[in-house]
Amino acid sequence: MAEQSSNIIFFNRDAQLNDTGNMENIVSEDNSCNEHCLKCFLYPNRNFSIESSVKFEAGFLYTNKGTFKLSYSAGRALCLLHRNIDEFVSKEHIMKYVWGSLPRVQNNVNVVVSELRTALTGTSLCILNQRKVGYMLTRMDF
Repeated sequence: MAEQSSNIIFFNRDAQLNDTGNMENIVSEDNSCNEHCLKCFLYPNRNFSIESSVKFEAGFLYTNKGTFKLSYSAGRALCLLHRNIDEFVSKEHIMKYVWGSLPRVQNNVNVVVSELRTALTGTSLCILNQRKVGYMLTRMDF
């Protein structure tokens, strides 16, 4: 679960979050996220369609360009962006929603957004960012 190298501890976040017993302890510290997820109509599977050609199911993103395995963190970020489609979501809100109280750095969001952008390539969906505001999932009509 955690590796220690000198004074630095590295966490395998996806393994921690996929461990349901551990996840309850981690997420329960952030009651707003825990309550939100438990009330969500997607809970516990978090399967949803963004449009007819883009579906998220059991950790996989199915698009007209192929199937992509998303990390647990990327799946949660996509869920949040999808629920707020065409609206900017702050980096801080994404961090709180995706990782709760787990140790993290601002670059975690950049990595997850990069993963999602790669998976959404070739679809009509894209993730825009506005400096100092946040990220937005939107449809691009060509």
